[in-house]
Amino acid sequence: MTISNTCTLDLNGMTLDLGNNNLTVNTASGNLTIRDSTATTAPIVSDDYSTVTYTAGEIKSTTNPLYAFNAATITLESGKITSTAGQGVVVGYYAAPRLKFSSSFVMNGGYIQSQEAGIFTAYESTAQINGGVIKSDNNGCIMDNGSPGAAGTKGSTVNVTGGTLIADMQTEGCVSIVIYRANKGTLNVTGGKLVSLKGTTIVARSGDVNISGNTEMIALGVVGKLKVNNTSSK
Repeated sequence: MTISNTCTLDLNGMTLDLGNNNLTVNTASGNLTIRDSTATTAPIVSDDYSTVTYTAGEIKSTTNPLYAFNAATITLESGKITSTAGQGVVVGYYAAPRLKFSSSFVMNGGYIQSQEAGIFTAYESTAQINGGVIKSDNNGCIMDNGSPGAAGTKGSTVNVTGGTLIADMQTEGCVSIVIYRANKGTLNVTGGKLVSLKGTTIVARSGDVNISGNTEMIALGVVGKLKVNNTSSK
């Protein structure tokens, strides 16, 4: 399903089951806002951070439910995004040598639950997290593309001002990472809560990292290997 104009999708308590497909916003004029008018309360995170309770409509897929390509923007106000086997939201795209797309994703509320990365940025894209909950069951909440050339000139920009980001890990011997930066770009964390249930909160192998404000960072569990997009490294 492709969207090429400005529109608002009100889930209205319903489930949009994409199967093995995705919802793509694919042009500079594409501006999709996702909300659920029936969601009267914000997601509630349990005291041990293992479960999230949220009554809302849902977009779900066995792959990556949401793509923002070609300078498009997706904004999540409320509602749930679920990926049972992939990333929750893919922002931008890189495939050498010709396909290089920058896009934007803004999260003001709602809930993203994914098997792999909650948000995956590529090329010179931007992810702005102002609220809501992101939970990755088997990887990191926000990750980028570490391939040579995948960052373009300046790399992606990730701004976290609020919300709760929870990373878990199911793969034996690997650790969870809340935010993983593999390529050049900028990470600004000025608020919110970062929780790693079995590892560490931030790993940056390249780029700039700025942490300030009232950011809360919680790292639990044991140290093992870093699992990044189905690959492991010491």
